[in-house]
Amino acid sequence: MRELLSNKDQRHLEFLELLMSGGSFTLDTICTSIQQSVRTLSVDIKQINSFIQPACICTDVNGVYLRLTASGSNREIYNKLLRQSREYQLLVYLFFNNKKTIEDIADEQFIGISTLQRMIRKMNSVLSKRDIRIKRVNSFVQLLGNERQIGLLYIGIFNEWYLDEYGPLTVDEYTVLNQINLKAAEKMNLTVNYPDLKRVTLWAFVRLVRIKNGFASPNSAEGKLRILEEILENQELCNDFFAVFSIPLSEDLLYTIYYFVLKVEFAKNLDEIKIIVAKSKLAEHIDRRIKGLICLMAEVFSISTENTETVYLSIFNTLQLANEPPFILYSRGSVFMRLFRRTNPYIGAQVINVVEKVFGDVTNINALNEMAYLVITHWPEFVQKIQKKAPAVHIGYFFDSDIEHAQMISNIIKRISIVKVKDIIIMATCSNELYKSCKQIDVLITNIPGMLIPDTEVICIQEYPSPGDFSNIIDTIEKIKYKLWSKGKDMNQGSSIIW
Repeated sequence: MRELLSNKDQRHLEFLELLMSGGSFTLDTICTSIQQSVRTLSVDIKQINSFIQPACICTDVNGVYLRLTASGSNREIYNKLLRQSREYQLLVYLFFNNKKTIEDIADEQFIGISTLQRMIRKMNSVLSKRDIRIKRVNSFVQLLGNERQIGLLYIGIFNEWYLDEYGPLTVDEYTVLNQINLKAAEKMNLTVNYPDLKRVTLWAFVRLVRIKNGFASPNSAEGKLRILEEILENQELCNDFFAVFSIPLSEDLLYTIYYFVLKVEFAKNLDEIKIIVAKSKLAEHIDRRIKGLICLMAEVFSISTENTETVYLSIFNTLQLANEPPFILYSRGSVFMRLFRRTNPYIGAQVINVVEKVFGDVTNINALNEMAYLVITHWPEFVQKIQKKAPAVHIGYFFDSDIEHAQMISNIIKRISIVKVKDIIIMATCSNELYKSCKQIDVLITNIPGMLIPDTEVICIQEYPSPGDFSNIIDTIEKIKYKLWSKGKDMNQGSSIIW
C-alpha cells in the first residue's frame, strides 16, 4: 500500500531504501538513481532527518549514507516514515474515531478542510481497488467497504505503526485477549510464541473493534466447537471481557475474531494439511508445488530434505492465506532477502532462482521474497549446511612487523568470518618468493601500503584492524567466495545449477 503515500513521502521512501541497501553513495549516483535534482535531494535530507532521529542521513567526505544507532534498525526507519504520513495518520484516526465530521478531523489533525478533501479523494482512488472507501455517513467520516479487506489493511498498518508489545491495545485489552489466546492455544494443542501471539492478538482486536463499532457482524460459529464452549464456561474471563470491551463474549463473536485460526484452510500440523489437500484442488496444487520447491532446492544445493516439516507447513499456510496480513511499507521477506544477499550473494541468488522456477507465474517480487525468507529461516540449518559446502577462501598474511603479529591478525579474521577460510603465513624473503606464494592464495592481507600482486586481491590494514578494515576484509572474502562458488566449485557434483 505504498501508493497511499503522498508523492513526497514516496520519494523519501525510495531515497531511504537506496541508503538502507548499504554503503555510501555520491550525490550524483543518488540523483541518477531516484531521478531527482541535487537541490531536491538536499531539501529531502533535511526533512527526513527531522523525523528519523536518532538515526541520521550523513553527508561528509565519505559520501551520503544512513547511520543507525546501536539499538536501531531499518525497520525503525519504515516505522517513522509511516507515522509521519498524513494519509496513514488519517486511517489510524478513523479506526478509533468513527463519529467525527470533516470539520472535526481537519481541526484535530491540523489540516485545512479543502486539503483534507483532496487527500481523501486521492486515497479513495487507491483504496477503491480493495473495495474500500472513505465516505460521509450522516455527516460522519468513516472507512467502509469490504470488511475483510479493511481488517487486513488495519492489521498491516498496526503491525508497522506499533513496535512495542501492546500495539494499539490498552494494557487491559491486551491482558484479556492474551488470556483467551493462551486458553485457545492450549485447547488446540498449539505451542505459541511471541510473534504468533502478537499476530493473533492484533487480528482479534481489529475484528473486535469493527464489530463493536457496528461496521461488521459476528459470523455464525457453524455448530458447536468444544474449544469455544470451554472458553465461554470461564465466567470470570467473560466478565473481564465485557468490562474491558463493553460487548458480551459469545460463541459467534469468538469464532469471528479467531476465524483465520479456526477455519479449515489454516493447517496447524502435517496431518491437517493432508485433510485440507484431500478436500481442495487448489490446496492439492499448492501442496504439489511446495514439495517440488523443497526437492529442487535440495537438489540444487545437494542437501537432504530431512527436517523440512516446518518450512513446508509455513509456506503452505502462507500460500493458503496469501493476503493475510499484508504489509504496508515494510516487507519482511524483501528486507531480509536484500540484506541476506549482500553477505550471501550466491546462496541468495540461487534460492530466489529456485523459487522463481517453481512459482514462475507469481509476479509479485515481495511474495517470492517471502517464500525465499521462509526457506532460509524455517529450514533447520539450511544456511549452515550450505556454508559447509562452500569453497574455502585462501588468505595469505605478509607483514613487515613480525610473524607473531601476522598470526594474531589471522586468528582474529578466522573468528569473525562466516566464510570457510584457510590461512597461510607467508615466509618469503624477497618479492619473487612472495609472488610465487601468492599464486596459492585468493587474497593477501598486509600492513605494507601500496603493495600490488598480479591476479591477487591485496588488502592493506592498520597495525590493529580498524572497523573499516574488518568491513573491507569481510566484503572481499565474500566477493571471492561468490566468484569461486558461481563457477560451480564444490556444488551439485554434476547437477545443473539454475542461474
